[in-house]
Amino acid sequence: MPDKVLYFPYIRVPDDAWFTRVLLYWDEVGSIVPKDYVHHPEELGSHMRELVQALLVKQVIPDEYIYQVRNFQGAFLELIETSEIRAQRGPQRLDDRETFQIHIDKFGSELAHRLCRAGLARELNHPWYQVEKTTAELFMAYLASVLGGLEQLQMKPITDQVQFLRVFRQSPAEMSPTMALVTDLRMAVLERVLPAPSTGVPVRELADFKERYASQLTRFRTKVELALWQVASLPDDDSRAEVLRLYEQEWEDEIASIASKMKRRNWSRLLFGTVCGVSAAAIAGVRAIGTADVSALPGLVRAVYSAFGGSPNQQEILNAPLAYAALAQERLRK
Repeated sequence: MPDKVLYFPYIRVPDDAWFTRVLLYWDEVGSIVPKDYVHHPEELGSHMRELVQALLVKQVIPDEYIYQVRNFQGAFLELIETSEIRAQRGPQRLDDRETFQIHIDKFGSELAHRLCRAGLARELNHPWYQVEKTTAELFMAYLASVLGGLEQLQMKPITDQVQFLRVFRQSPAEMSPTMALVTDLRMAVLERVLPAPSTGVPVRELADFKERYASQLTRFRTKVELALWQVASLPDDDSRAEVLRLYEQEWEDEIASIASKMKRRNWSRLLFGTVCGVSAAAIAGVRAIGTADVSALPGLVRAVYSAFGGSPNQQEILNAPLAYAALAQERLRK
């Protein structure tokens, strides 16, 4: 059961209720940070800097790890070459496309130059590159998955950005029905049953609360995830809905216990539900995210596996596309 997660695509983690829940219920939370920011922590911004200093967020520096992945660049370039990104590239100039800024430390100079030669990126102001949007989305998901798959880190990628979430949506041939259902249920149920403050909480208070109650918080989340596997293995929707309802009744006392501890901190407005997540009724919609786009982004998980040279230690990557993901509030409003 994954107890460590790696946030992407941004360097600075969100300052919102969704990420507060992540901080509280997972043992370790990381963010991909260029080496420059370690030497110049003021670039992180005050909130992110406080989280790092309080040991609530671990800075994962790509430079320290990607050299260990023997086919890091090759696997991603092959993914680009065999995807629709290349076919759709055409003569259109980068000026006329949507782009995403990526720090050179995240992909290294050789891969940056290859993307530039392919017309998918260009140097902006060193150390930043402009990267064609679809390529950038795919790369950031790829990077988070590769880093998280390393023995030293063992973190599952996590995001609140729907455009990055979609690249993990695989075809039925690549994901078992049970795995697909667990992934969707996890998104809906964890948001609904894990209480968290809905307004900002000082970092020191969060750190103190997590230090006191970390074992209870993690144990409860693990219990919920194990139950989801049992629910997903049931044969039909009616059975799954009924068993999930019974589980949620069983969890009521523990939810109340956690909520009461939060209220004693004057975290009076607690969040249960779908402000930053999806409701159970939206599961069908989650399955449909980016359906038209997935064909343009094939084989992400296979590319991660290829990056490691097919090492048996990374076999689990093929069956673990996301530890936990929530749709952005913007998506819900739509």
